[in-house]
Amino acid sequence: MTVEAVTLSDAETPLDVLRRYLDSDNEVLRSAAVRALPGVLADTQAMRGALIAALLDPDPDVRGDAMGALAEIARPEDADTIRRSLAGDPVREVKLAAVAALARLDDRASVGLLRSLVLSRCEEDVAWEDEGGDWEDWLDVQIAAIAALGEMRVGEAIEDLIAARADELGQALDVQVFEALGRMGAAGVEQLLAVIRTEDGLARQRAAEALARVSPETLAPHIDGLLASEDPQLRVIALSALAPDDRRTRESVIKDPDAAVRLAALHRTAPLDPDLALRALTDRAPEVQAAALGHLQPPAVPALREALVDNMLAWLDTAPAVLMTAAARHLPALAPARAEGPVLALIADKDRPLEARVAGVAALGAAGPTVATETFVDLLANPAQQVRAAALVILRARARDGDITAVEAIAEAIAGTLLSHDAAVIAPGDEEDGRDASAPKGEGAGAGRIRITPEGDIVAVDPAAPAGEGGQSTLSSILGDTTAQEPAMAEDTPEETGAKRRKRRAVEGPREVAETLCRDTLQTCADLGLERIEAAILTKVQDSAVQQRRAAWQALARYSEVSAVCAESRAAAYKAFEDEDAVVRFAAFAVLARHGGGAELIAAAAADRDALLRAAAVAALPPETAVDHLADDALT
Repeated sequence: MTVEAVTLSDAETPLDVLRRYLDSDNEVLRSAAVRALPGVLADTQAMRGALIAALLDPDPDVRGDAMGALAEIARPEDADTIRRSLAGDPVREVKLAAVAALARLDDRASVGLLRSLVLSRCEEDVAWEDEGGDWEDWLDVQIAAIAALGEMRVGEAIEDLIAARADELGQALDVQVFEALGRMGAAGVEQLLAVIRTEDGLARQRAAEALARVSPETLAPHIDGLLASEDPQLRVIALSALAPDDRRTRESVIKDPDAAVRLAALHRTAPLDPDLALRALTDRAPEVQAAALGHLQPPAVPALREALVDNMLAWLDTAPAVLMTAAARHLPALAPARAEGPVLALIADKDRPLEARVAGVAALGAAGPTVATETFVDLLANPAQQVRAAALVILRARARDGDITAVEAIAEAIAGTLLSHDAAVIAPGDEEDGRDASAPKGEGAGAGRIRITPEGDIVAVDPAAPAGEGGQSTLSSILGDTTAQEPAMAEDTPEETGAKRRKRRAVEGPREVAETLCRDTLQTCADLGLERIEAAILTKVQDSAVQQRRAAWQALARYSEVSAVCAESRAAAYKAFEDEDAVVRFAAFAVLARHGGGAELIAAAAADRDALLRAAAVAALPPETAVDHLADDALT
């Protein structure tokens, strides 16, 4: 097909030009013109007129595009036309866009039709493509009508929504109906509460989730009832509608029997009441204690600050995963002089939860120059891939800031010369005598609580002693009593006993540590744009292992995006065109296309046996040449 150049005379407007295509015999051109109208015309009145005219187009795709565009800009005076299309146009896409447009206009004259469409196809008043057949079109329109009535807050439609939901032969509408009810004010909230009180399972859960999205103003009359509920989920919803400084919010942090409620209340009020976060450190639930650490402002009283640090050090050693992780995350900022050694011990201990160890790496990195770069270089030998990745992120940031030690470590990691022989590979069987890495340290036989003496010593508490005996931690002594709570464990079965759990520990990443570190470093640090990094990448571009070779070339391609490559890299890229692997050839072409490749390179790539490489080459060709490749099956 030949497309003539479009010229605009002095007397023509952009609308005049588009009308040439709106009047075309080709429905594809008409549809394209309709889609172009909103982006071309500044005269909204003229654009609306053209779109409304297109609603009568014989092609359903054109009508669908026109209604979709009109829905975004329609005015109240367009509502009658849109309503007629909703009823009279059989095409589903037109109907869905029309419903959305009427909802946006808040067209009350359409409420009756929308309510009817919630309950049935209304075949006596509404045209459908599948007359008497498949109901799929109506099901989509039914959902759109429910959403529109909710958006318009049509309270009188509540009974229709309930009836549609109860239709045993209809589709599942819990999510759509509950969302609409949540928008319908007090009456809708009453219906959601009724579902929560009388139903169970997934329906009850969905109703509660919809209730949680209701505005605080609408929930206000129900707050006392929700707070008095036995259901913790409803009490959490009530808290979302309370002001952070409300007395009831503070009381929930201290008195509510459910940890989830205390946690939600703490998040609401702690930013305004730092003392409350300090008090929550003695909560019996570790997840609440962990959240309190996140909200905590360092105590001004030296004795209290030291007591807090003592407890955090203890939590690093024996707390459940969530609290151990929080302690690792916050200790370096609170007590940098005391944190580095214990946090490094945590990171090195494969028996500790992985999330806590990774958090410890990030926290040490955030502590700034007080932690030496060499410390993070050493962490690149850690058996856990996630720990190495966290250390790489820190080294990358330091290398960008000009830290030579970090740059050299990154280069050596890429070249494969950083790790010792013993650290380069995890030998089979290394993990067999370990414990379950997901369990808190000290779990199982012989595990016990600890306390911190007034002198600051961490000592064991007899596991047989009742909670509270044998002394309290210093922090508890200052803040008040708390009962220690051991982490809950799954019930032992013959297939899953504590002994078996303690004998099993998964390898945290591939066993080939050096190879994996090389690929991870290539991916993380290639775009630093440093010549030393480019030199290291070049040591891997001819690696015999295709996975390593691919990673090196992809890294060199990313490097070429931020920095000019050297002559050696360009020479290697030309040679890589002979590589059997298409990924390598593709990356090599990307390097040369940016730095040094000419017409011969593009022509060679355009004839490559790999379709993606041919497509990339064609994209680099001038239009008059690219057209010669239209016959390529991969481009159709």
